[in-house]
Amino acid sequence: MAQKGLFFNAFPNEEYETGYDRNYSADDISNWLEVVLTTGVIKTNNVSGTGETPSLKVVADSGLKIKVNSGLAVLKGKPYINDSQLSFDILTPPTSGTRYDCLILRMDNTQIISARRTYILTRRLNAEPTLENLERGNNVYELLLGYVKVQANVTSVSQSDIEDTRGDEDLCPWCTAVKGYEDYYDAIVQRFEYDETLSSAGTIVTTDLAVRLYNNKYSLVSVYCNGLREDEEDYSVITTGSYIQIRFNATKSAGAQISVVLENFIDGEGLSNVLSQYNELVAEVEDLAQINEFNYYCNGNDDNVQISNIIKTFINNTANAYKTIKLNVIGTLGINAPAGGDGTGASPYKIFDIGANSNNCRWELDFSHAGQVYYQLSTGKQHIFFFGANGHIVNLSCNILNNSLSTSVKVFSDSEGWLVENSRFIVNSYQDTIIAYAGTFVNCKARVHNASGASWCFFARASKLLSIIGGEYTAYTADSSARSAVVGETGASNVVMTNVNAPTIARSGEYQTLAIYQTAGKLSIFGLVSALTITKTSDAQVLGTIAVSVPEQCY
Repeated sequence: MAQKGLFFNAFPNEEYETGYDRNYSADDISNWLEVVLTTGVIKTNNVSGTGETPSLKVVADSGLKIKVNSGLAVLKGKPYINDSQLSFDILTPPTSGTRYDCLILRMDNTQIISARRTYILTRRLNAEPTLENLERGNNVYELLLGYVKVQANVTSVSQSDIEDTRGDEDLCPWCTAVKGYEDYYDAIVQRFEYDETLSSAGTIVTTDLAVRLYNNKYSLVSVYCNGLREDEEDYSVITTGSYIQIRFNATKSAGAQISVVLENFIDGEGLSNVLSQYNELVAEVEDLAQINEFNYYCNGNDDNVQISNIIKTFINNTANAYKTIKLNVIGTLGINAPAGGDGTGASPYKIFDIGANSNNCRWELDFSHAGQVYYQLSTGKQHIFFFGANGHIVNLSCNILNNSLSTSVKVFSDSEGWLVENSRFIVNSYQDTIIAYAGTFVNCKARVHNASGASWCFFARASKLLSIIGGEYTAYTADSSARSAVVGETGASNVVMTNVNAPTIARSGEYQTLAIYQTAGKLSIFGLVSALTITKTSDAQVLGTIAVSVPEQCY
């Protein structure tokens, strides 16, 4: 290709067909724009005159209709302007499986009369779109704005069915300025933060950040509630007064810890790579979100309810199937009321109510930076401290108390999915006090007391697996005619105990009778240290080794 410089004044010259010696085409203009602008969608726009909206975002409409927002883009130096929402129909959903209807922005510079235009079209695929589904050549260039997952025989689509691919570096990047010298274009980030603990419930938080600090294009506002980053759709930023305000869509409870972070982007040229730096930061935030690990800061009031709701919201989202969420619980945890149930046998009080887990998610609560969890049981009621499945509890110190008439507690609900590590439980109740029926307990310590009837740290259920690895356990009853044991078992279940200590520690008015009471199933023991009796019937199997000497230990 010959060298070509752009642009110069033309002089009359009859040797040229146009009568001038400098002749330029629309492609020359595009080539020039490619020098300063990369191909992509411009992130926000106001071409419709109704305020800034997400540029060219695919959004759900009614029924089987979708729309594409107004917006701006540049493809290979050729600008695209859409000043109103465009409507598209989802034609004839499939009768089986899933179809993927793609919204594609296509620039066609083929030198024929029917081409030479930029427009949005739909393309239907039987698999999720990739870069290979887009045409990118010298004359035709396509960007994937988003796609709709059309399920079999549906009559409508929602926003959750739409995958927004704007900002994807390969499929549909954002338009940015082409960078020059790094030391000239590197962005400077100004960061401001406001923190507040709500004294009363409400939806408005007024910061001490002056409105003059906020810029519609180059400011990024992040909002956190109790350490968790709020979704941008759940609040709005108000800049009509003297100070920036945050308006939440839902009421925040008293004691909630709110953090508002304002970040501004500035650079030497003033306009060059602000969007590029902004998008890099957004990508980093999205990467962190994929880890799904968050800090939860206790409000000292209804933390059990807040934590339960956070976990339930995550595991009930089908998009999170087989994923994991972890909350690092920080501070003094408050429990003023159960998160669910009515205290009856059919519906015990659920202190942490995680609920069903149909999407096979894993969830973890780490209490390493939390104080001891104390809870006074309601008299004459039945309680489950952790209700759910597939839970992972780490470094919990828990004191549960009330031995008044008919009061009972089970720390963990009947599930094999529990994994509990390095945790301590002190439980005093009237009857039927049990830590768990199944699960894996690693290096834990527990003391369980019943005022009446038999008392067990663990009670194995039929067809369940209970694994106790390391740790120290004691069980007591105030009923001289009843049994107490670290493990009780009456069903055909499997129990494994490894390096477990079950010491004899005298307590006034309480009885400690057994290490193990077993009538069926199989118990595998590797290094149980206890001087307490092991009782089994002829139907039960006890395999392994038991040491009967134990040093005196105390709580």
